[in-house]
Amino acid sequence: MSAPNVESVTPIQGAAAVAVGSTVVWNLDQNIDDTTVTASTAYLTKDPAGTPTAVAAALAVVNDVITLTPSAPLTAGATYLATLVGGTTGVKASGAEGERMAASYVTRFAVAPAAASYTVDVPAGTAYLAGDAVTVSAEGTVTLTAAQARQARAQGWTVAAV
Repeated sequence: MSAPNVESVTPIQGAAAVAVGSTVVWNLDQNIDDTTVTASTAYLTKDPAGTPTAVAAALAVVNDVITLTPSAPLTAGATYLATLVGGTTGVKASGAEGERMAASYVTRFAVAPAAASYTVDVPAGTAYLAGDAVTVSAEGTVTLTAAQARQARAQGWTVAAV
């Protein structure tokens, strides 16, 4: 039996617009011993260019697929490293003669920046429609999407970028 190898990973190396709700999925070329997949052998770190910060996550192994699901949304605009550890303490193929991955597999990706949001001051009781209804029951400030902000400007409201 040979050492397992990563055939693909999602998000892919260098991805630049990953969604904040994404998971990391490693597809390997053989079934994996799930007892060797732990927070020490399959993990995600944030901001590898600065001070790396571990990301709390749940791990699942189904045959030759390892899935890492962060316990909270990823940070918009941040860069992450997903690491699957190889070597003597790394991930191992299933079976009595299963070998460990020869080397670690590291993938760097970036999460899409946060969508712009806008605010508008509106009088009490004003209803505003643009896809979704925004109803203000008391005078105040409302946060809008970009589409809603364009609609509000078209109606003559003063809209500020946040």
